[in-house]
Amino acid sequence: QDLTTTLLQINQRPLKILDWQTPYQVMLTNLSKNSD
Repeated sequence: QDLTTTLLQINQRPLKILDWQTPYQVMLTNLSKNSD
Protein backbone atom coordinates (compact mmCIF):
# COMPACT_ATOMS: atom_id res chain seq x y z
CA GLN A 1 0.00 0.00 0.00
CA ASP A 2 2.73 2.49 0.92
CA LEU A 3 4.68 1.63 -2.22
CA THR A 4 1.63 2.21 -4.40
CA THR A 5 0.98 5.56 -2.76
CA THR A 6 4.60 6.60 -3.23
CA LEU A 7 4.59 5.56 -6.89
CA LEU A 8 1.43 7.55 -7.53
CA GLN A 9 2.94 10.62 -5.90
CA ILE A 10 6.10 10.34 -8.00
CA ASN A 11 4.19 9.81 -11.24
CA GLN A 12 1.92 12.77 -10.59
CA ARG A 13 4.77 15.21 -9.93
CA PRO A 14 5.82 17.46 -12.83
CA LEU A 15 9.52 17.13 -13.60
CA LYS A 16 11.84 19.74 -15.08
CA ILE A 17 13.54 17.14 -17.30
CA LEU A 18 10.14 16.38 -18.84
CA ASP A 19 9.46 20.05 -19.56
CA TRP A 20 7.31 20.27 -16.43
CA GLN A 21 5.00 17.46 -17.44
CA THR A 22 4.20 14.50 -15.28
CA PRO A 23 5.57 11.07 -16.25
CA TYR A 24 1.96 9.99 -16.72
CA GLN A 25 1.29 12.80 -19.22
CA VAL A 26 4.42 11.90 -21.18
CA MET A 27 3.43 8.24 -21.25
CA LEU A 28 -0.05 9.10 -22.55
CA THR A 29 1.40 11.37 -25.22
CA ASN A 30 3.79 8.66 -26.37
CA LEU A 31 1.07 6.03 -26.41
CA SER A 32 -1.20 8.21 -28.52
CA LYS A 33 1.62 8.93 -30.99
CA ASN A 34 2.41 5.23 -31.33
CA SER A 35 -1.20 4.24 -31.91
CA ASP A 36 -1.49 6.31 -35.10
